[in-house]
Amino acid sequence: MSYEIIKKLISGSILLLSLFSTFYLLLFVNEEGFEFIWVLPLTFGLCYPFLSKAVENEQLTIFFSFFTGVSFLRYVAGPFLLSYTNDYFGLIMNVRPSIHALHVATYLMVYELIACSLIVYFFSKRQFFQSKAPSYLTLPKSYLFYMVFVFISALFVLRNPSIIYFFSFGIWGMNDLELSTLTTSAQATIMLAISAKFVLFWILLSWIKSKHDSSNFPFLWKFLGAVVTFILGFLYYGGNRAQFLFSLISSFYIFILFFPNLKRIVILLSFVFGVIVLSFMTDQRNYFDYYSYEKGTRNKILNTSQTITAYFGGLTNVAIGVDMAERFSDRRNGSQVLRDVLLPVVGLNKLITFEKKETSNTLFNYVFFNSKKVTSQILPSIAHGYFFFGPIFCVLMDVLQFIFIFFLIIILKKTRRMELVFIFNVVLFRFSLMFGQNITQQINGIAMQLVLPMCVYWLNNQISLTRKE
Repeated sequence: MSYEIIKKLISGSILLLSLFSTFYLLLFVNEEGFEFIWVLPLTFGLCYPFLSKAVENEQLTIFFSFFTGVSFLRYVAGPFLLSYTNDYFGLIMNVRPSIHALHVATYLMVYELIACSLIVYFFSKRQFFQSKAPSYLTLPKSYLFYMVFVFISALFVLRNPSIIYFFSFGIWGMNDLELSTLTTSAQATIMLAISAKFVLFWILLSWIKSKHDSSNFPFLWKFLGAVVTFILGFLYYGGNRAQFLFSLISSFYIFILFFPNLKRIVILLSFVFGVIVLSFMTDQRNYFDYYSYEKGTRNKILNTSQTITAYFGGLTNVAIGVDMAERFSDRRNGSQVLRDVLLPVVGLNKLITFEKKETSNTLFNYVFFNSKKVTSQILPSIAHGYFFFGPIFCVLMDVLQFIFIFFLIIILKKTRRMELVFIFNVVLFRFSLMFGQNITQQINGIAMQLVLPMCVYWLNNQISLTRKE
């Protein structure tokens, strides 16, 4: 079956499911406040052709594919499951949003998807984005500073050996450690170790690729490359499932770009082992099952429905954000913006003092749980924008994120360096969840996963340039 036929089948199936969900919700939803929920899958169906243009033309990243998939879950699958399970509010939140907030949230979500789809479409129509660049990746000319950085990081680990327990491999590990309880030195060592793992992957896979291209036995080098990718891909830190997945996919994506003829088997094996590890992580994290009284398929459907709402910024979560904007209207000011932007930056949050250290996400949790003891939920992006900028300019938060996304993609198009393709994809995967995230979470992710690796990359480049001159 040709690629074009598969693409048409996928597009046709997505549009049919959107239409089915629209009519199902229109006919069967009777819950007060959800009268217009049918508009969500209809909006996705209308916007999908604009999003698919970017998916067709994307190179060096798979951001648009993931972003479109997340949009489908949020606008089509999520609303359908809420109605199908007849469990609109879930059992996690301790308050129910007002009917007015639910109506406003529906408008905000429709507005957000239309705005984001148009932004993606206009960017994808640019000649720069549509032009087909060469398929090869460029390798570093020197590894000197990379090796120095790995060596220094190893010394830090030797001085703080307890941080090893913060890392896991496959289904081994997952120790219950809390970062906040560690010393500053140990926290710094963890950040160095995370970046050193990335850098070690760059060194080894680049070296293997260069040897493969000049070898009489290329299969042996491909096999070695696969082993290195599997080992470092399944070596992860903490228990964040999404972050493990982002790093794993980015690792295998680089391997596939280097060795495309092994694409199918690598995707299959990484999917199988990835599912095993994700299941293990879920079990080890002991996530509380609010629907344990339900058994079998219904238990899984109920949990899936509420997971989509929580992770991708579903209707009820956006509505709680609308209620938050009313309850904390006195905090909608420049000082709160600074807290949201500066407090998530590692290091700065120790230096900068605020009279109140509550981010907007913290305020959201106060409303969500009607308590100050739990802060596990994430304020959706559009609700964050509504909190500061109101119903017209609420999409500004999404616009800012897309500016950053396009900036990274433009850099990739110009350089094609394998290190940047790897680290930018790790970051862009996080941004593909932008509907369910907010600026505070995104800045924290950038500070943790982009700043230090990019500094190492830049310094290694400077040494390469110096040696060349």
